[in-house]
Amino acid sequence: LQAEYFFYPTNFMETFCCCAAEAQLYHCVCIYNNIGGLSSTIADRGEAGEKSFNTPSDSKKILV
Repeated sequence: LQAEYFFYPTNFMETFCCCAAEAQLYHCVCIYNNIGGLSSTIADRGEAGEKSFNTPSDSKKILV
């Protein structure tokens, strides 16, 4: 099983995020909300979304 992207829609103020670190270890591009410590954990190894991912329809808009 292999993935190219790690999609992490959250509105929780993460302090680190072990899942994002592990995804980067396996060379996944992280797509995340620019909230809490995620911007320093992921930095330039992903794409920060400025929009809310609060509902499934919000997440679907980002993926299209």
